Amino acid sequence: MPSLFSSILCKESYTHFIHRSKVKSTRWFTKRKPISFEAICLFEHAIKIATEEMVYAVQSQGSIYYEGDYRVASDAVHVCLDQFHHLLQSLSTEHAQRFQHHWSEPLFQLRSRLDSLPLPLS
Repeated sequence: MPSLFSSILCKESYTHFIHRSKVKSTRWFTKRKPISFEAICLFEHAIKIATEEMVYAVQSQGSIYYEGDYRVASDAVHVCLDQFHHLLQSLSTEHAQRFQHHWSEPLFQLRSRLDSLPLPLS
């Protein structure tokens, strides 16, 4: 079930067109890149996966699995950050502010938790 926040932002998935009737040929321009409901759901899913991978990395410290778990957790966090920045650039100003307000703190905590882990030896 999608979150209430993603259903609010779902309205951004509709592309708004501006018709320029005074131009000889008909042109259609998009105001901004459309954000699909699926993109927001993928972001929320990426956050969940990154959180789970972080738990594995924390639990495997000192074991032979730590290096792999750390790398997977690091990659997952970076995917979340990339998706976050992409969505911020693609949303309208109002929705971008709400999105940033909602997700900045969880992302900061996730990144801080990753940064607090020791680097793998190899």
